Amino acid sequence: MNRFLATMIVTCLIPAAAQATDARIQSLGGKEKLVTVHDEAGVLVLPSTLLLFSNLVYADAGIAPAGAANDADGANIPYNAGFGVHLGLGQDTAIAFYGSSLSRYVSGDLLDRAFGKKGLWSGVSYKVPDGDEEAGERAIHNADHKGTALFAQRVGKLRLGVGLSFWGDNYSVVDPESEKLSRGGTLFEGTVGLGFDIDNTDNLDVALKVLAGRFSDTVGLPSGAGGTDEVTRLSSDLNWGFGLLGRAAFGIPGGEKIVPYISFDVSRSGFGLNMEEEAVSDEQTFYQVSAGADVRIQPLDRVFVYPGIGLAVMGIKGTESLSGLPDETFQDDMAWLAPFVSAAVDAQVLDWLAFRFGARQSVIFYDWETSVQRGKDSDTLTEITLGSNLHFKNFDIDFMLNPEMFLAGPALFTGNDWNNGMAFQSALRFQW
Repeated sequence: MNRFLATMIVTCLIPAAAQATDARIQSLGGKEKLVTVHDEAGVLVLPSTLLLFSNLVYADAGIAPAGAANDADGANIPYNAGFGVHLGLGQDTAIAFYGSSLSRYVSGDLLDRAFGKKGLWSGVSYKVPDGDEEAGERAIHNADHKGTALFAQRVGKLRLGVGLSFWGDNYSVVDPESEKLSRGGTLFEGTVGLGFDIDNTDNLDVALKVLAGRFSDTVGLPSGAGGTDEVTRLSSDLNWGFGLLGRAAFGIPGGEKIVPYISFDVSRSGFGLNMEEEAVSDEQTFYQVSAGADVRIQPLDRVFVYPGIGLAVMGIKGTESLSGLPDETFQDDMAWLAPFVSAAVDAQVLDWLAFRFGARQSVIFYDWETSVQRGKDSDTLTEITLGSNLHFKNFDIDFMLNPEMFLAGPALFTGNDWNNGMAFQSALRFQW
């Protein structure tokens, strides 16, 4: 199966939005570890947990798009980076805010397919509108991260949390009239969370996420009368989505914990492209369900092991319509089924040093159906990740390590150069 498809399914196992200590979560394997590992990284998807991680400041460099936000890349510095501040206002109230260099793409997957970047679309593959090559295709629907804010309040045994994120960007030329253009996108995300502390060790957290966004591309084109007309070449429908996420932690015999989780996401995106002789419209509906459980084992003091199993189901239903001579409609449906097993270890070997690693094996079954073809495929994807932590009183440095560090060895002794340095990602954190 196409490697892109294999990667796509495993990166969508649960909602991905981590920024805080993302380096730690990614070194343990990422994906569902965002919610099964007790860490402040989860507050962006489970805002009710903010009260459990108040009073800290962090900075994270090298954030992987799969860990930070779907369809995201670095925008204003050479590498992805983010920071966050959690402040406790007494024991029952907390606030937080986040910033990052990330730029997100409203309906990015749909546009990539429609423009033929991934070769999945069954209909025609049309070109990027004239003039967009210079700005880059993604500039049409570019949306920079403007900020995220969270608020949490404890009411008895309940923990209530709310988060709001805004992404947006617009590029325009207002003069001369013949060169007028405006392109860009906006995206709003809101999350409401509810947490319930059953006792001192067991808890349950749920969250509802909603998002809405648009993008457009309007230019000035010569009119038949010698003037200039403002033409909308590319315009999106209201792109929307919502998701549900639940996570619990229960004690089991032996003093360990089981951490079950379930998530559901659905979204719809669509746009229209106006051309001189024909018009094209595309839309797609995406859905994803994943469920599983990790066991949180503590075999030694300050050593945690997280074995787990899970199942993910994902599908895309797409339609491309061509109006003109002749009118045509193309259908493109895809579905994935992916059972997986995983394991992670977080071991504090010295007071100031910890090592981490994660491993996952996914077996992916893939069905597709287009207007002209129907088929099935399967693939296996194995992932290994490594990490470390340096701890000095209230200060921590997390690393997602490059495996070449151990395979090739230091150039001083082996003469081997590492392609990507010592680490892919690092995070600094101070808490009080």
